[in-house]
Amino acid sequence: CTATSKTQPHLTGTMATSFTQLKSLFSLFIISSFLIISLSQSVDALCNPIDEHALLQIKAQLGPNASIFASWQPNTDCCQTWSNVGCNNRTHRVNYLTIGGQETGLSGQIPPAIGDLTGLEV
Repeated sequence: CTATSKTQPHLTGTMATSFTQLKSLFSLFIISSFLIISLSQSVDALCNPIDEHALLQIKAQLGPNASIFASWQPNTDCCQTWSNVGCNNRTHRVNYLTIGGQETGLSGQIPPAIGDLTGLEV
């Protein structure tokens, strides 16, 4: 009876330590999973950097102060937040661009950077 009472507190202490470690590992797993999911969604949501650069060059050449380009800001998602820009949902490459019309006040030649938007569809 004495031997049992000596080992029982040891087992309880070991079980408590194991349970605490298990809780810590589980918490770490949940936090890690959340971060991985968040980062993968962030990466997927961003437009292609080549496309972003080309669009910003087009903006600079056609009229950086034109209201049509107000939403075209560096380091923002050109596929989701830029007006008159659309992207392929699978590749996240720009596949359409609407910047014409008399109301835009734009004039000049089509900038060569348009050629860098290789995902544009006719």
